This record gives sequence, structure tokens and C-alpha cells, in this order.
Amino acid sequence: CHLFRTLPDVLRDVRKKAELEGWGDADFEEAHERLRLTAGAGVVDALLFAPLVALMLLYGARRINRFERQIFLTTVALQGEGDVKRDLIAGKHTALLALFSNPTVPPKLRKALRLEPLRFGQEMRFLLRSVPKVYLALVPAATLDDCRREMEEHMPRIFMFSGHTLLGALAFEKANGAIDSSNIDQKNAQFVAMLRQATAARKSAAAAHRPDEEPPGLECVFLNSCESEKLGRAIIEGLPQDIAVICWSSITEDTAAREFAQGFYDVIGDDLKATKGAPLRLPLAAAFKAACERFREGGFAFGDPAEYLHSEPNHPHLTNPDFQNCPGCNPPVHGAVLLLVRSGGVVREYDGDMADEWLMEMRLKRRGAGGAEPSLQNLLSRDGTAPPLVTSRLMSHFRGAGAWRAQMATGVCVALSLLTTALVFAEYTFPSLPPSPPSPPP
Repeated sequence: CHLFRTLPDVLRDVRKKAELEGWGDADFEEAHERLRLTAGAGVVDALLFAPLVALMLLYGARRINRFERQIFLTTVALQGEGDVKRDLIAGKHTALLALFSNPTVPPKLRKALRLEPLRFGQEMRFLLRSVPKVYLALVPAATLDDCRREMEEHMPRIFMFSGHTLLGALAFEKANGAIDSSNIDQKNAQFVAMLRQATAARKSAAAAHRPDEEPPGLECVFLNSCESEKLGRAIIEGLPQDIAVICWSSITEDTAAREFAQGFYDVIGDDLKATKGAPLRLPLAAAFKAACERFREGGFAFGDPAEYLHSEPNHPHLTNPDFQNCPGCNPPVHGAVLLLVRSGGVVREYDGDMADEWLMEMRLKRRGAGGAEPSLQNLLSRDGTAPPLVTSRLMSHFRGAGAWRAQMATGVCVALSLLTTALVFAEYTFPSLPPSPPSPPP
């Protein structure tokens, strides 16, 4: 614009110089044409190189922003992974809290209460081999105070107790190793209150640390104890959240219960090993199914052994058992497992023969959640059936991975449009040649 404003003055100066130096009309027109071409070339150069430089600056800024975003995302991901590893080492992502209790019982009560000593060495070895140590908290010779302290410290996602039950309550040990028989009628209520308190503490701690994330919480209680159904139902009714409880509704052979637990440990451990950090949901349905399959593969059968045991107090097999031919001495069934699942306020029950049914229901539930995506698309569109607007389709090319191509093409088109406009402007607005002065008389 400044060039075109000063051109008339430049032409007048050229005319004066031509008059003083005695130029002819042809010389003046040639100078005029050169000046016009020089001015046009300057305009074209400015309009060509300015958009080119602008596009190069935009492209460079885009590359810089891309690298900065990559660095930022990588930093956040690494920081999050470091936080998870730190929490794992500190025991803040305990997935499984396993308590083992094998109290000593006086010989007179041992046979009457069916509290024979348990062999936990092999089960502990299986557990340590299956579940990574960073996800596991193991407490042998557990007392009720140990249970309360470990629940508050680790806040696990799966609580497992392996031991005896006494009149429907978990048989914890005392400090001296004897059985804790105090307040048996209140033990279940105390245990459920402890679980409820630990769950509430986990939520409050997670809300203070990360208020935008919902903590996983206690997902499963595994009571690997004989006749623990009463406590399992109390847990289902006493805890407010959705939860699964695995218990035994009958007496259970020690070896059979160990095989069942091993199948459960294997699936949980494999999932924790395959997942970086703490998984969102633990595969409880698959673990229960694997436990039932391991139970059967070990040569055991589901059922209540008490239905086969001798009930007569003076039966001759009580003193001289016949394990080869008598089902009362060697029952063909080895325990009745029971799974209680609370979901959405509805409690469902499954036994060992219904493991596939629960697993199928969980898969259908996940598939149904995935099938809800069309409804979300309907919410995003106007009526669910109408195609998106034309402007939406056009603007979609300027977002996403290939958006830079559309942006660069738009910049080139704008630059060419400006160049065409400048050429037309230079052609039709360049000052014309001023009239020549009259020739002096001869």
C-alpha cells in the first residue's frame, strides 16, 4: 500500500529528471514500464514469501507443540507408573489379604467340634508362588486384632481367611496360640463392622488423595472355612457395596479346600502379573470357575459330607473305620461351596456346579455395557437417525491425526487467493503515464 501511494510522486520526479536531461517520450515510457514491473514484482514477492514464511512458522509451531505434547504425556504416564510402583512397594495396592489361623484345641474338644489341626504349609507355598508379593499380604497365626490392623493398613480388594469356624464364627487364635472362643455370638457382627469400617476408610483416603477417581474397594471375601455360610450371608447383608462372598455351606476336607483355593489363586495371580499396576476389576468369575475345575480335577466332588457320615454314637466304624467300602467313613463328596453375589441390591447364589452360569452372566453384562455405545451416539446426534450436519463433516477434517494436511491446504488456498487479488490490483490500479508537456515552439 505504501508503494502504490508513493508511485505518483516517483513518476513526477522521473518526469522532471527526463525534462532536465532531455529524455524523449520513448525513454520516459521505458522508464515508466520498468518502474511498473519493479513495483509489481515487489508486490508479488511480498505476497508470495509472506504466506510461505507464515506457513513455515505455523508448521514449526505445530511440530514444537506436538513434541511438547508428547513429552508432557510421556512425563505424566511415567509419573503415574512411578506412583503406582511406589504404592505397590509400600503395600497400598494390596489385592489379596490372606489370613491363616490354626489354633490349638484341647483333645477332648477337638473331636467333638471337628477342629483337627490344619496343614497350611502347602497352601501358603501355592499362594506365594501364584500371587506376586507386591500384591499380597500374608498373615499366619492370625488373631482378631491382626485382622483389624491388616485391614486398616492394606485395605485389600480380596479378603481371604483360611481356618476353622466355631459355631458359625471364624476361629481366630489368641496371643498364646489357643482358640479364641470369647464372645462367639458377637464375632460375626464384629467382623462385618470391621469390614464396613475398613471400606469406608479406603473411600475417604482415596477421596482425599484423588477425588476424581473411584477406589476399587473390597470386591470379594473368600472364607475358606467349614460351615461359613452364616458369616457369608451376614457380610452380604451388612456391607453397602456390591460384593462377592465365597464360603462353604458344609464341612470340607482339608485337601479339597486347598485344591479349590489353588485354582482361585492361579487366576488372580495371572491377572495381576499380566496387568501393569492395579487392574480395574479382578476376574472373580473366572477365578471361581477355575477353582471349581481344579476341585474336580483333583478327584473331589461337590456335596455335603455330613449326609454320609455315621450319626449313631455307637457305630462300629467309629472305632474301626472302613475307608475302602463304607461311604460313611469315606464320603464320596468333599464339600459344598457357595458363592453369594450382591449386584445392584440383588443377591444371587451359585454353587460349585453353577460356576459357568455366573461367568456367562458377567460376560453378558460386559457385552451389554459395550452395546450401549449406539445410545451414546444417539445422544450426541440430534435424533439418533439423522446424519450429522454438513458443517460437522467438514470440520471433522480439521481435527484428528490428519488435520495438519487440511490446515496446510487451506493456508495455500488463502495465499493463492491473496496473490491473485494482488496481481489484479497491481494491473488495474497502477498510475498511468502522465500526459507529456507541449513541445516548445521551434
